[in-house]
Amino acid sequence: MQEVGSGAAGEVGEGMQREEAAEKERKEEMERRHAAKRREDREQKLERFRRTKAALEENLYALRK
Repeated sequence: MQEVGSGAAGEVGEGMQREEAAEKERKEEMERRHAAKRREDREQKLERFRRTKAALEENLYALRK
């Protein structure tokens, strides 16, 4: 006798599981990339702010002389 769930039907289920796992991994990778992009954008914005602040402070110092 053959076991229920063995053979081709079992292989199809395993293929679907692998496909679902691959899709989940793709989604997780995209989320990691988006998070890295948001972090990079935030760091660039902060750096622009720091440069602007330093330039303003330097200009104020020069005007006082």
